[in-house]
Amino acid sequence: MLTPDDLLLAARWAGRRFALVPDEMWERPAPDWTPRRTLDHLVDTLELYAASVRTRATARLDPPRDGDPGASRAELVAQLTLTAEKLAGLLAGMDDDERALHPSGLADRTGWLGMAATEVLVHTREACGPDPDDDALEPLAAAVVGRVLPWTPPGDGWARLLQGTGRAPLGDVPPAGADWWWHSAPLAEWDGAPRRRSSPPQWR
Repeated sequence: MLTPDDLLLAARWAGRRFALVPDEMWERPAPDWTPRRTLDHLVDTLELYAASVRTRATARLDPPRDGDPGASRAELVAQLTLTAEKLAGLLAGMDDDERALHPSGLADRTGWLGMAATEVLVHTREACGPDPDDDALEPLAAAVVGRVLPWTPPGDGWARLLQGTGRAPLGDVPPAGADWWWHSAPLAEWDGAPRRRSSPPQWR
């Protein structure tokens, strides 16, 4: 089962990966957003998740943060660590039966952890590229898929995570479509079918 420590592990790994991006690549699209924009987005996302969890949201919230163009790389890495710690702390205090609304559903603690870890793992891998250090996150990638993308075809954790979020094929199975989505409610409520996005993303 996913725990708040898993989110902290992912955030520390992501901070190391972003810190090592060569300067000449920092503002170069990879493939769509630059590494800098991607890291800024991760801070935005974790802040929004923290607001939703803290308020036990029952409606979609406006993002409390939407980028900081003046922040340095070091500042953004530090903010990623802090926002992950904030969200992890809030989720540690969330009871098993408590929910907070995400556009994908009424998410419980493990649903929020799965979504947050997906954001950190997938965006970091996409922006920074594969690295031998990624192997240490293989068990976490597998746990994330099992929780919020359980319909993804069999394979190793990273391969399943990248296929389920539309980043890469998995063997003969093409990447999931752009409307891929999470199952963020408890797994006991999953109907066995893949989820599809029904609301627009909050960032472009």
